[in-house]
Amino acid sequence: MNSTFCPSIAEPLSFSFVDFLAHWMDGRDFGAQTWQDQVTEQLSSSKEERQSATYRLERLLTNADAQNIVRRVYEWFEHLSTGRRELLTEFQARFQTIGVIGIPRSGGSFLTAELFSALGHDPVAVPSTVAHDGFPGAEPFRLDGTRNSWVRSIASMSEYLTIVELYYGGVKQCGEKIIVPKKLTKAAYAGGFFREILGADAEYILTVRHPLHAAISTYEKSGGLPAEGRFKGRSAIEKWIARDNAYFDVGQRDISQIPYLEAYIKYWETYHIKLAMSGLLASRKHQLVAYGKSDMEAAARSLHARFGSAGSTSVFYVDEAISFRHGDWRSRAEQAINSVATVWNVVGLEFPREKICA
Repeated sequence: MNSTFCPSIAEPLSFSFVDFLAHWMDGRDFGAQTWQDQVTEQLSSSKEERQSATYRLERLLTNADAQNIVRRVYEWFEHLSTGRRELLTEFQARFQTIGVIGIPRSGGSFLTAELFSALGHDPVAVPSTVAHDGFPGAEPFRLDGTRNSWVRSIASMSEYLTIVELYYGGVKQCGEKIIVPKKLTKAAYAGGFFREILGADAEYILTVRHPLHAAISTYEKSGGLPAEGRFKGRSAIEKWIARDNAYFDVGQRDISQIPYLEAYIKYWETYHIKLAMSGLLASRKHQLVAYGKSDMEAAARSLHARFGSAGSTSVFYVDEAISFRHGDWRSRAEQAINSVATVWNVVGLEFPREKICA
């Protein structure tokens, strides 16, 4: 990219942002979106998508309006990188985020869709970049010789804040601010960062599911349990699992030799501990929703009631048969639940043990 728009310290624009910008500049809708579908799982983005983004970026940067939007991204990047708060103060005075946070396959997509619906948006028409948890990015910190993951997180947040300004610019306010729904799974990896960016008025809905049930749901949506029950990274979620296991594993074992359920349960355990210790929930503006038909639908109804929605809530689908599988792993799952509950108690949070184990 032209250095006018890409300071040397900054990351190049992500293909997710380029895809959003291309649709935005062309005045096209984003097509039917599937992020809110409870029974599907998006696989990792392909090489072809990245190549397409590169081509579209070259075309966009001949457009003056697109150039100004890209400049805004790097203006955000400069401010966030240097600790300046002028843009953040303006952003937080205008927008209030309601973030849905939880490990994948714990009901977060359902509640995010219900939140959009309660606010008058059609979830099927809302682009995944705006709504879902793949963006903005955050992850356990690493330097791999070509990138600094913290710089990437700042760059991704800069893109996201620019998208919010564009997408919600003409949306009607609810009270004093425009409400911005967002699924924020990755906020657990940089809680203090997200808290500073989204501000003191941000609210968080935490979704929690039994680790064994979430593991089964994950492998079912990723191609089934791999041969011999060993871990295999196929979907986007499974790649996150492999990454987190590598980061927290003192022994640095080959994850392909680890039982799938062990790899997932360790991921579940470290994720929830990280979330509690990240500082994200220090504001205490949050609510817990345990995975289950009754609690999920009740939470959805409360969102519709809060925002005066005339629509009805969707049905939350639960596979009851999951509860009876892999009984030999229940003891290991209970160990993880106990360790997470202990850590949550240290920081004054109550983990919904009874709810997820019912």
